[in-house]
Amino acid sequence: MLHADIVAGVIPASQSEMSADEVCKHCSANPDFLLSDFHDKRLFADRLKRLRDKIKGKDDRRKRDADALAGDRLIFPKRDFNYRGEAEWQNSKAQELLKKDIDTGRHLSQTKEKLWLSKPEYQEYDLNMFRGFVHQELKTRKFHAYVKHKRAEKHTADDEER
Repeated sequence: MLHADIVAGVIPASQSEMSADEVCKHCSANPDFLLSDFHDKRLFADRLKRLRDKIKGKDDRRKRDADALAGDRLIFPKRDFNYRGEAEWQNSKAQELLKKDIDTGRHLSQTKEKLWLSKPEYQEYDLNMFRGFVHQELKTRKFHAYVKHKRAEKHTADDEER
């Protein structure tokens, strides 16, 4: 509960903004807090400090990783073409258009060849490769739906146990 409140900003991550005593008073009305080991006032200040330091450390790592990735992208920018000289599919305009066409169901009403011929962005890629991209997108969507369903089942099962 404390971790979630600190991450959400309900409880400041800085000791100077809200002392341990104030945090303890803030949380003392919550029954989960009273059932936890954190409600012991002798140990609370040290435990809260360790929790705040842990959360700050995670934020520092996130920023450090983002800075490192930005630096690497300056040295090694994303390629526009693969090793065969073909345009990259990932994050391309053609990929975006295909996702929209699949959302509207155009891939069901037309053959893959007619769909490929419908937009010049698609024709930057070979027809066989384009067919593979269509199947890849459909397979990805099915997988995401499966994961979402399994996650919902797990949450339902967890709720029933409580």
